[in-house]
Amino acid sequence: DKSVVAGYSAAISCSVRGFPKPKIVWMKNRMIIGEDPKFLMQNNQGVLTLNIRKPSTFDGGKYSCMAVNELGQDEVECKLDVRIVTEPENK
Repeated sequence: DKSVVAGYSAAISCSVRGFPKPKIVWMKNRMIIGEDPKFLMQNNQGVLTLNIRKPSTFDGGKYSCMAVNELGQDEVECKLDVRIVTEPENK
């Protein structure tokens, strides 16, 4: 699980191996993340990274990385908490 500050980009990673090569699906709260400019999905030799650009509290939740091929599927989850940092008041 991960905690990030709102407005600062965040990244979630998972490692995937499989044969036949699995198809990767990223989800947030069990909903597939489609083409969305807020999210950047990268694959670097089996290490998959989901970058979340300038997250807000709305972007918090359960993210999962699912690998699927003809032989089955596997999934890993991560809870993302997006915090708002308030500046202390000057008195």
